Amino acid sequence: MRKISVLPRVRLARSIVLATSLSLLVPLVAKADEWTLERSAARALEVSPSLAGARATVMAQRGELHEAGRWPNPSFEISAGDRLGQETGDGGWDVQEYAFSQPLPIGGRLGAQRRAASEALDAAQAATGAAALEVERITARTFHRLQWARERVELAQAQLERAREFRRIAERRAAAGDIPGREALRLEVLAAEAEAALDDARREEAAMRLRFLNLLELPDDLSFALSPLSAPGNLPPLERLEAQLAEHPALRAARESAEAASARVDVARAERIPDLELRVAREEEIFDGAREPAYSIGLQVEIPLWSTGSGYVTARRGEAIRAIQEYQLRLREHRGALVESYAQLTRLLERLARHEQQVLEPARRVLALTEKGYAAGELGLAELIDATRAEWRASQQQRDLLLEARAQEADLRFAAGERLAQAREASE
Repeated sequence: MRKISVLPRVRLARSIVLATSLSLLVPLVAKADEWTLERSAARALEVSPSLAGARATVMAQRGELHEAGRWPNPSFEISAGDRLGQETGDGGWDVQEYAFSQPLPIGGRLGAQRRAASEALDAAQAATGAAALEVERITARTFHRLQWARERVELAQAQLERAREFRRIAERRAAAGDIPGREALRLEVLAAEAEAALDDARREEAAMRLRFLNLLELPDDLSFALSPLSAPGNLPPLERLEAQLAEHPALRAARESAEAASARVDVARAERIPDLELRVAREEEIFDGAREPAYSIGLQVEIPLWSTGSGYVTARRGEAIRAIQEYQLRLREHRGALVESYAQLTRLLERLARHEQQVLEPARRVLALTEKGYAAGELGLAELIDATRAEWRASQQQRDLLLEARAQEADLRFAAGERLAQAREASE
């Protein structure tokens, strides 16, 4: 019996329909709002509650610095009584004393307060940079996962169309008695698997779309386009990233916090020395039956009888030690995370290149040759199904590797303390 080949005709019809569909979709895609990674990160930074909280902390520390190191306010006292009236026999109440008091801080307390507040402000500003880095990392991971989900839908749609094409061919060949009904049933199963994969991809894409829009505080019905998921750019030398690690915002925040804690130890030491208080007074007195003013000046000092403040010094010293150890821990963690992320991303890029050369491209060539052989009746259905599933797995694995590489790239930027703009300039 002569073999019937309908594959070229079906492919031609499919190409015409696909071209027509694309021509109709071009204006719609052109009108869709396109979101890049940089634009998404900028929007996320704009609406991020964590970054707003970090900026509020900077505002609070700036206020603390404004007040730190200032002299205590003076006080003015006025007193009235009937003492003078009793002495003169006039009776009644009258003003009898004016007094002005001014605390005199000694021991360097004000300077230590200014240093502590300045270091705390620097730590808060550095923490703002660290918060921005974290927001960019989360945004990049969400953005790339949405890219992956959308391309997974496109891949599943193409796989379903291919499975349906195989099914149509099998139906015609079975009707012509060219293949048994069992082979046509196997292609039905292949099409059903493709439909299930498309349903799963659409569900994942819908979930990631909502997560992306929620992260950027965008309306749920927003229509937007994304650029294709691609491999990361060139990696900078690891030595350069390690050299700039000390300026990582999170490490600078920890270092400045440790220095602020050390400055608060000096504040506690200086506060053990009590302030002097200068008092100048003018009183009304009776001299030779007439009212005359009398002036006095005095110094007042607290007697550290019950508390010497040594406990506060010990507490502040403990906080300083804890802050220093926190900085050392963060430094070790960031250095380890940087080296690990760099090694992981390097291996992923190598794996991705090998996969494209040794798996994906050969799988596509095998599938194309198998389709021709099956259409010509030279190969059986089992070979076609195996080749099709192998190409599907290779295509999906390539996208999985791209997603993993992009996620690792986001982790590397965070570990290195690089913002998106800095990383893009370094790779160009």
